[in-house]
Amino acid sequence: ELENLLNELGGNSDRVSIIVAVAAMDTMLTNILLSYLLPTGKQIEDDSLFGADRPLSSFSARIHLAFRLGLIDEYFAKALHLLRKMRNEFAHAAISGSLNDSPHKERVEQLCSLFPKSMQHNELEQKVMSEKDFPSLVRLLIYIILERLADIKPATISNSATAKLSPLGDDLANL
Repeated sequence: ELENLLNELGGNSDRVSIIVAVAAMDTMLTNILLSYLLPTGKQIEDDSLFGADRPLSSFSARIHLAFRLGLIDEYFAKALHLLRKMRNEFAHAAISGSLNDSPHKERVEQLCSLFPKSMQHNELEQKVMSEKDFPSLVRLLIYIILERLADIKPATISNSATAKLSPLGDDLANL
């Protein structure tokens, strides 16, 4: 599935590539959050947090929550917000634009600048930095998301910070 996505990014217009790439990252970020939060047993459409018109129904809200929970760092959150803005501009434009045009070109440069020089250790990262290559940048971000998703430990009642319902706490068990 990932290979199909990456192939699709290279074979389409910039508009389609950015919309598809951000949709994929949105889905991956949602999966990170769902893995971290206690399960509800409901489909995502019926979830009280993620369903339509719910607190986490937008990509922006999910980015903010993932950052505040420490699941992504500040730089990655900024990168996702830049991509979200690019997606919104491409999706709502009457005429298809290009990543070589302003303001998209500057946003791609901003995205590349978010990766510190110390992180440029592999060929993909070097290509992103030297060529400002959007498909490679998207691949790098997707790999980072997938790596982060693999690190998340699913939430369980026993390892979550649950509040006690009784003001008496453990004393209630002794009654």
